[in-house]
Order: sequence, then C-alpha cells, then structure tokens
Amino acid sequence: MKRDASFIPLRPNSDFVPLGRVTVQRIRIPRGIARSGYRVYRGKDGFEAAIPVHVLDRILTGARNSYPNETLWRLAGKVCDDSEGLHVVVLGVVRDCDANCGPQSVASSNASAVSTRDTLRRVYSDGTDVGWGHSHVHCGAYFSATDRENQRHWDRPHSLGVVVDPWSKPNVAVYRGPESERLVDVTEAAPLRETEVEIQRPDAPQRTQVRSKSFGSGIRQRNVHPVVVTVFALLTMFVAFEWGIRVVRKDLGRLDDQVRLIGQKQSATSTNRRHMASPTSVEPPACLLDVPDIALEAYRASQSRVANE
Repeated sequence: MKRDASFIPLRPNSDFVPLGRVTVQRIRIPRGIARSGYRVYRGKDGFEAAIPVHVLDRILTGARNSYPNETLWRLAGKVCDDSEGLHVVVLGVVRDCDANCGPQSVASSNASAVSTRDTLRRVYSDGTDVGWGHSHVHCGAYFSATDRENQRHWDRPHSLGVVVDPWSKPNVAVYRGPESERLVDVTEAAPLRETEVEIQRPDAPQRTQVRSKSFGSGIRQRNVHPVVVTVFALLTMFVAFEWGIRVVRKDLGRLDDQVRLIGQKQSATSTNRRHMASPTSVEPPACLLDVPDIALEAYRASQSRVANE
C-alpha cells in the first residue's frame, strides 16, 4: 500500500495510515423526481436543497415542545447531481439529545456529537451527514455571529445549516457552505404553515326516541332545516314582544285610572275647604243680630279661624 508522506502513523509500531478524506457518494437523479413534496431552497450559483415538508413540521414541533430551551440536531440526506449541477435532498433529522440546551444557546460535546452521528448512519443508511440545525426562541430564524462561526467548520459546498423559530415569520432559514450563504425559498407551493394539532372527538350517539317524563309519550328526533328553525325563533320573539306590549299597556291604563281618582278626590277636598273658609258662609246666630257691628265682625273672624284649622 502506497503511503502519503503528509500522514503520520498513529502509533510508532503501527502500519495503519489514513487514506485521507472519503469522497461523498453522488447519485445521478433528476431533481424534479427526487424532491416531490419538498420545499426547495436555491443558492446564487444554482445549488438547491430540498427538505421534506413533514421533516420541517417535525422540526418546528420539536422546537415548540422544547420551549423555553433551544434544540440541536443533524441533517441526513443525499448529495445528488444532474445536468443543472449539484443539489441535496434531505431525508430526515436526528436530534442531539445529550446537548446542553438553554434559552439562548445550545452546545454539544464530542461524545454527544459522535453518538448522534452514529445514530444518523444507522437510521438513514441510504444517506449521509449533510449538515446541522438548531432552533431559536422568539428571536427570529437567522444565523447569528456564533452560528456563522460554527458553520465555518462545515467546509463542504453541500453542507447545510438550518435554523428555525416557530414564533417568527418566516420560521425557517437555510444556509449553505462555510460562508453561510443564505438560500432562497423557491418552492412554488403554498408557504409552510405552522403545525396545528387537530383533536378529533368521537361523534355522540344519535337518540332515536326520547321519552317525555310528564306525558310519557315518545317524541322522535327529526332533522329540521335551519331556515325553519330561524323562522320559528323569529315568530316566538314576535309573539313574546306583542304580549309584553299588551301587559305594559294594561298596567299603564290601571295607573292612569288610579291617578284620575286621586285627582278627583283632591279636587273635592279642596272645594269643601274653600266653602268652609269663606266669610259669607259663616252666619251669626239670631241672638247676635242686635249686637254692634264690631262684635259681629269679631265673631265671624273667630269662626273663620276655626274652619281653617
């Protein structure tokens, strides 16, 4: 075996010499066939990365469930080639469960990274490690300065870096290569919507017959047209309104009669009082007809005061 002078044996007495970087296997397949049901992100030089919609949904759901901490994972995919150039098809993701995750940062150890890479190779035996990804919490889907520095370690042109933030718009951003070139979403389909969990409850059993407790008769449940229900409700409201108006009118009539009677009584009382208080109504007795006028006037004044009292 021919040795490369640039490599040094790992042990002094060992004949093992690394052969260098392994060439990534490329599959020749048209990109239109390889990425149906995918979201496509394109670079300036025509490079494209296709990520399945269900994988993005899974990533967003995992990031949402890990709140308030961030998440870290690796991308498994295929590096493909066709007449238009290089493109990558993502197969899935493997989460780094042993990473140190916090609300504003996430870090992985060497042992955790090796374990995650081994899991990726076992689960996606038909793919390879094509990049990494992590999530943000309420700060937007974009690469920070630290993220760009980490992306420099992925020096292959097809290496991807994905960042998601389920609480921002847009919620997914894809970068490529050591220069962290941001790829543009060129998918013709509708934009990726947030995952919505829909709970389907079993339908309640339909009752064919309801027994009346008061009459003991059976009332069958029937389907009634909504228009009929609306008309019935309007008629019920109209009848109730008319009945209320009649009751109010009857009460007002009774109140008017009572007010009229009270007025008549007060009028009669005031008339009687005026007759009693009038000086002409006070006639002196026959025994006082021969007294002087001054005594007669005094008698009439005293009778008027008594009547007023």
